[in-house]
Amino acid sequence: MADPTGNQLAQSIRQKIEELKKVCEGLDDNTASRAPEGRWSPKEILSHLWGPEGSGHLPILQAFIERE
Repeated sequence: MADPTGNQLAQSIRQKIEELKKVCEGLDDNTASRAPEGRWSPKEILSHLWGPEGSGHLPILQAFIERE
């Protein structure tokens, strides 16, 4: 059985993902790749947070959300 705190955290993560999806709606690749000099673009930031494909943070978060 899932822990209430785990359920709350999973729900919070789901909510933040939905908010991020809404912010990114209609954003094209060119815009997402732009960044001020010496700063990361939004695309680079999200890529860094997700980590390497198949072994980054995303699979861990997905497994947590599915379990909770």
